Amino acid sequence: MLTSPHSQNNADTAAICHAAEYHSAALVRRKRLHPRELEDTRQELLVSLLECWPRFDSRLSKARTFADRVARTRVINLAKATSASRRGGGTTQVSLSEVEAAPWAATPPPGDPLLRRDVLRAVQNLSVQDQAICTQLALDNVSAAARCLGLSRAALRRRIVHIRTVFLDHGLRAYLEAA
Repeated sequence: MLTSPHSQNNADTAAICHAAEYHSAALVRRKRLHPRELEDTRQELLVSLLECWPRFDSRLSKARTFADRVARTRVINLAKATSASRRGGGTTQVSLSEVEAAPWAATPPPGDPLLRRDVLRAVQNLSVQDQAICTQLALDNVSAAARCLGLSRAALRRRIVHIRTVFLDHGLRAYLEAA
């Protein structure tokens, strides 16, 4: 069962779960996605609902109405991303077989010749997906990178926060502040 510091009662939790189940199943049916996508879609909706829950005001609407609107909006964005990924999104795919081939790693930043090495070490500690995000962000802005990678902007921003944490752990605060 879901728990959130902003949930007022079990009815609110039930509304969140119902909205996520209903709208994720509808998206999988409507876009003819593989049944394995149902759980991923449901989790994506649950994350969005829990992120938006602090804005819920019981004086303005019922919990179920609020949850349905948030879930419906998120499903629309997921459906657009799915359609864009099926038609290629007007982007070209980037080979991620070599981190060294990434444009941000091609030349050392001016002023500190050791910075390139430090950045490469930090990137090597990232997952393959996060390395792909770094590569795409070197080529595009956040919106274009999200479309190309098939991620929502919210999901991409969460990954960027994680990447920044790894970079900070490697002592790359100056690199992040300059970017």
